[in-house]
Amino acid sequence: MEQIKHVVLISGNDTYSINELLKKWQKSFIEKNGDFNFDQLDGKRLTWEKILEIAEQVAFLGDKRMIYIANFLRDSHKDEQKKAADNIAKIPDTTLLIFAEDNAPDKRTSLYKKLTKNCRHEEFNNKTGASLTGWVNKEFTKLNAAASQEVCGYLPEIVGNDLWSLSNEIKKLADYSDGRAIEKKDIDLLCKVKVQASIFKFVDILAQKNFKKALEMFQDLVESGEELMFIFHMIVRQIRIITLAKTLLEKNTNSFQLSKMLKIPPFVIKNTISQANNFSTTQLKSLYALLLELEVGLKTGKIKISTTDQRDFAQALEKFIFAASK
Repeated sequence: MEQIKHVVLISGNDTYSINELLKKWQKSFIEKNGDFNFDQLDGKRLTWEKILEIAEQVAFLGDKRMIYIANFLRDSHKDEQKKAADNIAKIPDTTLLIFAEDNAPDKRTSLYKKLTKNCRHEEFNNKTGASLTGWVNKEFTKLNAAASQEVCGYLPEIVGNDLWSLSNEIKKLADYSDGRAIEKKDIDLLCKVKVQASIFKFVDILAQKNFKKALEMFQDLVESGEELMFIFHMIVRQIRIITLAKTLLEKNTNSFQLSKMLKIPPFVIKNTISQANNFSTTQLKSLYALLLELEVGLKTGKIKISTTDQRDFAQALEKFIFAASK
């Protein structure tokens, strides 16, 4: 079977890089072919017939179509994935079809095997070491901010390797430095610790189902200048840590092992254990479902967000807080 270059699988746990690539492709495509020819679809309950129907439509006032499908390999029915695997060559070359997965898909499925063997596969996993330091350096350069190799390596030590968090802190540091070289003391002064503490308290309040106080804390974070996407990913990160901690505690994992396995400093792990004990497994499953629904809304365009207008996203986060506090 010939290579199908107009069908692409993008996967990995580095959701920031995946999001940036998709934004770049979408922007470039719409400039050439118009937004009438671009479709965002949610993989859940999506059928192969629907995908093919959209893919076969003639481009309107343009040469090509682009279809972006979020988490089809994770969320769609196995029968639909089998149909896609058997018929992927039917996608016309006038349509760029992108399957985007925010984690590693099940490699045993026929669709995954077909996409990785016969189509284009872009994989983005969390950066570490020199790769991460280099990425930080490039991001500072994009903002015309100067930072030494030592400083670029120090920032992930404080913030971690989540690129959403790092991007937010890099912008903050670039603005603060105002043209001078960024130093370690700037990172110590500005970065993340305060936001982490606020998110930690915010999640505690969700456990208490105190809607009013949780909403007030969220609004305080927004008013302090933190970006909504950064706040969202910090909430997702904290809920994920708590869920993992709870699962490991149920297996009688001690605090030292927990600190090592979750890559959390020992002085933080005590509070993490306390927080995990404040949530029931049912509560955590419910929060995960709400956050997943919100993320799907962002990826499929149901929740509108742009650099100039984030009201829709803010309202969606407030609805999440309300639902989580019920």
